[in-house]
Amino acid sequence: MHGETRDLVAHVKNWKSGYEKKYTARTLRPFVMTPSGETVLACRFLKPIEPPDSVIVSGMTFNNKFKKILSAFVNSLNEYCIFVKILKF
Repeated sequence: MHGETRDLVAHVKNWKSGYEKKYTARTLRPFVMTPSGETVLACRFLKPIEPPDSVIVSGMTFNNKFKKILSAFVNSLNEYCIFVKILKF
């Protein structure tokens, strides 16, 4: 894995600075170090997770499944807020 470009690092640091000025009580750490010592954006290590079973309907195509998930999301926003809240960042 290669480290991030200088331009990208500079852009993220600039964005982070503005974010921290706006949200002073929040801590943001967009970079992590790889085992080889390179600095990369933490989002490189994120992967999609399956939504809760309550919104999955078997036999649906991806597009239909997405529409069903979106509909369920709108209808049960509180459930999703709780789901997202328990994710480790």
